[in-house]
Amino acid sequence: MLHGCLLTTERVADAALDGRLPGQGLRKIDLADDYQPRLEILTGIFARKGDRDRYAADHPLNLLWNAFTEATPTTPVVPHLPG
Repeated sequence: MLHGCLLTTERVADAALDGRLPGQGLRKIDLADDYQPRLEILTGIFARKGDRDRYAADHPLNLLWNAFTEATPTTPVVPHLPG
């Protein structure tokens, strides 16, 4: 029986399965491996100011945000778009 699901990057799913994120009974299901041309994935997480503070540290929003932060290289935010 399916209780819930979350579409996420492979790196976040692997972190959950490796025990680097809390959770039990989690599994990773690949959507497909034969996309042509090969798909490029761009991911992001968005929250309004103060959203994360309203939830406990173990809330899915905060867990996902933390996992994404750990799996993503740190890059400076461009204050203004060129041009």
